[in-house]
Amino acid sequence: MPKIKVEAVVKQRLLYRFCIIKIRFISFFNKQLASKMAEVLIKDIESNFKKYFLCKVKTPKG
Repeated sequence: MPKIKVEAVVKQRLLYRFCIIKIRFISFFNKQLASKMAEVLIKDIESNFKKYFLCKVKTPKG
């Protein structure tokens, strides 16, 4: 797997974690808004699950 793709996968996973933290923080103040944000995040994860979570990082043979 190219190094660029691995970096994109790591960045996307970090973005998902940041979104979850943000949703938890917003839920203290506005549960309806947090619910809508969670739905959008879930749809994004469903559409990109294979791309970001099922990829395998191959190490070079040497």
